[in-house]
Amino acid sequence: MSTPADTQGMWRYLVQRRFGPFYWTIFLGSVNDNLLKFAITLILTYQVQVSGLPPALVGAATGALFVLPSLLFSTLAGIWTDAGSMDTLIRRGKTFEVGMMVLVAWALHALNGPVLLMCVLLSGLHVTWFSTLKYAYVPRHLAQHELLSGNALMEAGLFTAILLGTVIGGWLVSPVPVTDGWSVQRTVLPSLLVGLALLGWWLSRHVPPSPELPASVNTEGTLALSALDAPHAVKDIWRHVYLAMKMPRIWWPMLGISWMWFFGAVWLGLFPVITRDILQALPSVASGLMVLTSVGIATGSLACHVLAKRGWADWLMPLGMGGMLVFGADLGWSLWLLEGRAPLVPLHAGGMDYLQHGAYLRPTIALIGMAASMGLFSVPLYARVQAHAPALLRARLVAANNVINALLMVLSAVWMWWLVSLGATVAQVALCTMALHGVLCMLVFFRRPSAAAVQ
Repeated sequence: MSTPADTQGMWRYLVQRRFGPFYWTIFLGSVNDNLLKFAITLILTYQVQVSGLPPALVGAATGALFVLPSLLFSTLAGIWTDAGSMDTLIRRGKTFEVGMMVLVAWALHALNGPVLLMCVLLSGLHVTWFSTLKYAYVPRHLAQHELLSGNALMEAGLFTAILLGTVIGGWLVSPVPVTDGWSVQRTVLPSLLVGLALLGWWLSRHVPPSPELPASVNTEGTLALSALDAPHAVKDIWRHVYLAMKMPRIWWPMLGISWMWFFGAVWLGLFPVITRDILQALPSVASGLMVLTSVGIATGSLACHVLAKRGWADWLMPLGMGGMLVFGADLGWSLWLLEGRAPLVPLHAGGMDYLQHGAYLRPTIALIGMAASMGLFSVPLYARVQAHAPALLRARLVAANNVINALLMVLSAVWMWWLVSLGATVAQVALCTMALHGVLCMLVFFRRPSAAAVQ
């Protein structure tokens, strides 16, 4: 079965009641979560010290707290989503966000480090809730031929939100000690967080109820689960993963999505070290690399709709996987050539100074191309999971995918640690990761799981 494509404009979804209020609710929540996480990371790194947590480990600690709820509570979110009313669950999630941001506002005013860390954990719980809800909501309100375009908008919105949250958080939290009792961190930042949460809560009031499932809905593999199974949610994680493994048309796309998160986590983890050791630049350049990555993924995601309209729907995943290999290998090779050389621009130069130098232009183009390829790769995979998942199990299978994503992100950190412990340099870590990706490309090419099982 070929991947169906929407031949009309996808932007019309943003003003339709079935999709628009939901999309903007999710988008504002993503901006808020990323703004909160990045701002708190900077504050705890530069301004507020937490006992037992050295500044060098703040980034790792906030990252772990942000991901932990996905490992523990994704299945519970999936059970409640499959058993409940999605519009009601969305509104409850936004009410939780408002309360969470009020707590953040107090902690920022009091400069209470432990409570700020707890708020990062709560934000991760909020992300877990909506990352399950949004991928279950889309196929209930969009037809199968609209799934590719709908997921393109969702992925582009996600990485645009990451970009906005990171940029605004870095702009509002300057790395200087707090000396003014009415500083930006204690007034503007909490006001913005609470304001965005309230706006998202208001938009959630306009999210329509989800259509009833037809009587002929596919119930293949349905487990006897309900909201009463919530105390066993952690145990049920593996039941749902095992269930997905028995459905090849779902399992192979899930593995592809999780690999994309592994791949991206490695590169995001390398950006600070690339900035410090190879470019010898200011930390703002690392933020610039993240901006380029977010823009690239958003562009690649939106390009899926355009290419699908021209009959390339079934080629999106192979094109994305191949582009990740070609552009990623070129980026790794460029880092290899630059590693150990004296910086080609003055120390502590800004991002534009790097882009204007020819030696840095090639890796910049490679980074954008690699990120765009990640968007091309992931969007059709999400659409296939939604299209083939039994409707009564869709949210729980999405939750299982979220758990696998989180595990692969943890494994990416283990992979990087192992290579560094063997003495690998930054460029060698990048090239080893691309070699691993190349092996997976060869396995997909020769075994062709997408043709035999995914379609």
